[in-house]
Amino acid sequence: MKSAALSVPAAGPVDVSQLEARFDLAALIARGWNPESRVFAPPADDPLFGYHSCERDGCPRAGQSDRARALGLCDACAHNYLQRRDGNRGVAMSLGQFKAFPARRVAQSDREERLCLVCCTPGHERASRHHGLCPNCDRHRRERRQTIEAFIAGDERWPAAAPRRSFGRCAVDRCRRWAVTDEQFCAPCRKRWQRFPGETRPTRVEFIAAGPWQPSFDGKRAVMPEVPEVVEWELLGGLELLIGQYAAQTPLDFLGSAWAHVARADVGSVMDLRELPGTYQARRAVEASIVAAKRWRTSPEQERTRDVWDLGVFGIHEHREMNFTHIHQWWLREAAKGYTIERLSSRRSLTALRELRWLGYLSDYLHGRKDGGEDRAS
Repeated sequence: MKSAALSVPAAGPVDVSQLEARFDLAALIARGWNPESRVFAPPADDPLFGYHSCERDGCPRAGQSDRARALGLCDACAHNYLQRRDGNRGVAMSLGQFKAFPARRVAQSDREERLCLVCCTPGHERASRHHGLCPNCDRHRRERRQTIEAFIAGDERWPAAAPRRSFGRCAVDRCRRWAVTDEQFCAPCRKRWQRFPGETRPTRVEFIAAGPWQPSFDGKRAVMPEVPEVVEWELLGGLELLIGQYAAQTPLDFLGSAWAHVARADVGSVMDLRELPGTYQARRAVEASIVAAKRWRTSPEQERTRDVWDLGVFGIHEHREMNFTHIHQWWLREAAKGYTIERLSSRRSLTALRELRWLGYLSDYLHGRKDGGEDRAS
C-alpha cells in the first residue's frame, strides 16, 4: 500500500530529561515493554494487543484478526488455508488437515532433506534441488546434455557420475539442512546471512547461535529498531497514547512495522517524517507518536495563542482538538479563546465545543455586515 504524505512543523530541540519526567515508564513496563531488549511483548490476553497462537504444526506466529482467531490460525496461515479451501492454491484440505500440515518455511529446518540421486552416500550427502540432483550435479548434467538417467548410470560417451564431497550439516543451531558451501551454511541460512547489510551483520558466532529463520513479525511482540534517544521516547509516547487516551486495538505486527518505518526514515524526531506508513493501524501508531512529540514541545500558554488547540496539552482527553478558524473576526476569536479556557476549567469539553459552535454562528452573522464585523463599536 502506498505511503501517505505528511506535513508537520519541523521539530525543535527537546530536553530528554524533560521527556523522562513527563513519561510513565513504569506503566509501560508493567504492560510488556522491556527497555533492555527494546521489545514490547504484552500477554496474549491483553485487551488492546492480545493475540491467539497459531495452531498449525510448527508455525511460530500468532493471529489477531477475527477471521484468524475463529479458525485458530495466524493471519498468514488463515489466508493460505482459505485459498486452499476454495481451490485457488495447491491441494484442497480440511481445517484439521491444514493444521497438521507443517508450515513449510519454518519446518524446513527440522525435516530431513531429500538427497541428490548421485551425492547420497556417507560422506557425500548433498540436498537435491533440481530434478532430484544437487545444483552442481544438475549443472554438470546440462553441460554434458544428458538425461538424468544417463547422467546417473553413464552412457556410451560419459561414465557414471561420481558423488561429490559433503559440506556437512548446516552450522546454524537447530538447523538440520545440508550445507551448500565451505561456509557450512545451507542455502536458506546462507541467503539470510548475505542479506544483512555490512554494518549491521552479526558475527558468525551470533548468527549461528540465533538459530534458523523466524518471521520478522510473529504477532506476539513488537521490536523497536535502533533509533535516536529522542525518537525512542517519542515512539513510546505514542504507545502510551494508544493504550491510554485512544484505547486503540493495534495488532503488534502493525505496531512493529510502524516503528520500523520510523527507523528506516533515519530522522532525529518523528516530527521530521515526510511520509506515513501505508496501513491504517501502522499509520495511526506513527500519528500518535507525532501527537505525543508535539505535546512535549509546547505548553498551555503557547497552545493558547494558536487557532487550533490540541486539548491534550491542557490535560483534556475527551476530544483531540478545538478549532477556532471558523470565527472570522480576530477580536471575537481571541475573546472566544479566553471564554473557552474559562469554560474548560469548569465544564466538559463537549459543552465548550457546543458553545464554540454557537459563537461561530454569531461570527457568520457579523461577517454579513459591511465592515465584516471587524468594527466592535458598531
